[in-house]
Amino acid sequence: MNNLHVVFTMNPSTEGLKSRAATSPALFNRCVLNWFGDWSNHALFQVGREFTQKLDLENSFYIPPDYLPVVYEELSRPPTYREVIVNAFVFVHKTLHQANERLAKRGGGTMAITPRHYLDFINHYVKLFHEKRADLEEQQLHLNVGLQKIRETVDNVEELQKSLSVKKRELEEKNTLANQKLKQMVKDQQEAERKKATSQEIQEQLKVKTKVIEEKKKVVLDDLAKVEPAVEDAKSAVKSIRKQHLVEMRSMANPPRLVKFTLESICLLLKEPCSDWKTIRSTIMKDNFISSVVNFSTEDITEDLRARMRKQYLSDPDYNFETVSHASKACGPLVKWSVAQINYADMLNRVDPLRNELQSLEDEATATRQKGEEVDLMIAELEKSIAKYKEEYAVLISDAQAIKQDLAHVEAKVNRSRALLNSLANERERWEQGSEQFKTQMSTIVGDVLLSSAFMAYGGYFDQQFRHSLFTKWQSQLQQSNIQFKSDLALTEYCPMLMNA
Repeated sequence: MNNLHVVFTMNPSTEGLKSRAATSPALFNRCVLNWFGDWSNHALFQVGREFTQKLDLENSFYIPPDYLPVVYEELSRPPTYREVIVNAFVFVHKTLHQANERLAKRGGGTMAITPRHYLDFINHYVKLFHEKRADLEEQQLHLNVGLQKIRETVDNVEELQKSLSVKKRELEEKNTLANQKLKQMVKDQQEAERKKATSQEIQEQLKVKTKVIEEKKKVVLDDLAKVEPAVEDAKSAVKSIRKQHLVEMRSMANPPRLVKFTLESICLLLKEPCSDWKTIRSTIMKDNFISSVVNFSTEDITEDLRARMRKQYLSDPDYNFETVSHASKACGPLVKWSVAQINYADMLNRVDPLRNELQSLEDEATATRQKGEEVDLMIAELEKSIAKYKEEYAVLISDAQAIKQDLAHVEAKVNRSRALLNSLANERERWEQGSEQFKTQMSTIVGDVLLSSAFMAYGGYFDQQFRHSLFTKWQSQLQQSNIQFKSDLALTEYCPMLMNA
């Protein structure tokens, strides 16, 4: 195999180098040796910046101090926060050389400072920065979730309390409406009962009046029945008058006394002129004479006319059907008709008060019946209104019951939420303090991790006195560079792996 080059790298600071060199002389007499010292400040700065390039070390609010302890001579002016941090890396590494010089002056053993220590320092920083930031962010996430849940619970309680107030108002409104419906329903029910009692009274009154009307009507009909057959018989007799008898009577120039006397009374009843035979004759010669007699209304006979008929005609002993019929076949039925009409008129006059009373009773009965129908209609309307009120009342009661259930459910949720908030009051205070501490811890994470990483990379070789001296120098550099860190940083708690150092 040609051109094979093998390269060995050995760190003088590790144990066993002396024995390995003694047992392997070929490493020195057969190989080309290149002794590497420490890197320049420029190299240290560039390596530190490159290895931390992916870390979130930017701080737009950072203001560099007027006097900045510069280790890397080519540091930009004004430097960024990232550049100040890398400058601190270089400073930490350089302090190890100063510590070696102090040890050498005391005649003690020194520590071989190589770039490998610096790389370990940077790697520790990157790893620890990621770990601490992830831990802080996870803790903050949990705190934020818990606090958010508490805030949501508080908001939920407020909303539930608002809902509770609304539900209570709705319940009061429903109960008020239900009570109003109940009062109106009871009022209408009482009114309906009164109207029913009134209706029953009206029905009883109507029965009594109907009975009285029937009795009065029977009396009137019985009285009229006594004379109505005579009137109907007389009308039939008049209808049976033969035409030749009328012609014979009309042709008389000077009729017998009874004929003239009879026809005079007939004309008087018909309210036709009857001063002499000529006027009487002109009346009986009319074609409608017989029909006017037959269709004559007895109610047209006045009391004076009845008195005059009885005085002038019916009082005459010869004024009767038999006597007059001997004088004229046509006049006999007319006399019979006039007598029947007068008798019927007398009967009507006697029963007229009864008829008036009967009419009055019938009018009262009609009015009572109408009043009863109006009351029944009012009762029907009231019952319909009551049924409607019952339905509305049932709906209101159902709504009120549903609101009560919702109210109880909401109150239970409010009580549970309040109990939860009370139980988490101390936790909430602790979480809020932890959330505030997160800001402080995030602001000091850069300096805290730098001090811890430097201690892990460089502090193990020295005793407690030198460790304290180095740590104080590092803190001073950070403080003068305006890089925040915890003044009471406990390295063993912040970085548990140091417990084994």
